[in-house]
Amino acid sequence: EATLLTQQLANLLGCPAYLLPSQSIEQSPESRQRILQLDEVREVTERFARLTVALVGIGELEPSQLLRNSGNYHGEAMLEVLAARGAVGDICLRYFDAQGRPVLDDSEETVVAVDLPQLLKIDRVVGLAGGLRKVNAIRGALQGGYLDVLVVDLRTALALVP
Repeated sequence: EATLLTQQLANLLGCPAYLLPSQSIEQSPESRQRILQLDEVREVTERFARLTVALVGIGELEPSQLLRNSGNYHGEAMLEVLAARGAVGDICLRYFDAQGRPVLDDSEETVVAVDLPQLLKIDRVVGLAGGLRKVNAIRGALQGGYLDVLVVDLRTALALVP
């Protein structure tokens, strides 16, 4: 479904869509490194440095049932590691704590996606999130400086105001 939505958005904007030919989460950091060496994956990941606008979702540590059922999510062991390190949320499945600091080193990562330091270099990052469950994740993303624009529902916006 995400692939279809991405392609439809690209069509509406009159621009090409570059899709990763792998699932977002690999089995291990070693398999992630192998995937990153593939030409068709490298063709997309090398474009990350040239991004000027990113439209991203903000996730919470505990996945929704829909995401959990997708099969493209961390297993219980990794969720326990993330929780132990204080993860409150993610952008592109890259987890951060309440201060917005990444909780995994690159050597531990199994995700093929834009990383948090790369996100900071993008001219305009638009974050989308909703629901009171995501308030801590949104705060962490804001603390980390990852977002230039935030789109939320009214109840969540009011909960974010000190």
